[in-house]
Amino acid sequence: MEQYINQLEKQTNRQWTVIGEINTMKTLRISDHAHRELTRWLGEMMAQSGKAQTFSDVVDALVSRALLLSPELVTRVEEFLEANKQLGYTTREEFIREAVTERLESIHLFVSEP
Repeated sequence: MEQYINQLEKQTNRQWTVIGEINTMKTLRISDHAHRELTRWLGEMMAQSGKAQTFSDVVDALVSRALLLSPELVTRVEEFLEANKQLGYTTREEFIREAVTERLESIHLFVSEP
C-alpha cells in the first residue's frame, strides 16, 4: 500500500502537457489526516470510475462538486450514525448520499437503478 501511495504522490509532482499547453503542478503541504482522507477519496473515485485517478483529480472533484454543510448538520449526522450503528452506514458521506437520493426519488426528480 505504501508503495502505491508513493507512486501516486510522484504523479502529483510532475508536469503534463494538454493540447500544447504546459500546466505546472503545485506541491501542497497537508497533514497526515488530510492525506489519509484524500487517499480514501482517491480509492472511492477509482472504484466508481474503474479508471486510474490522481490526487489532482480528487482535489478537482472536491472543488467542483463539494457541498459545504453547516457544522451543526454534520454533527447531527455523525451523532445519529454513532447512535444507530445497526443501520450499517460506514461513512457520513454514504448516509448523506442515500438521504439525498431518497429525497430526490420522493419528489420524482430521480429514479434509482434497481
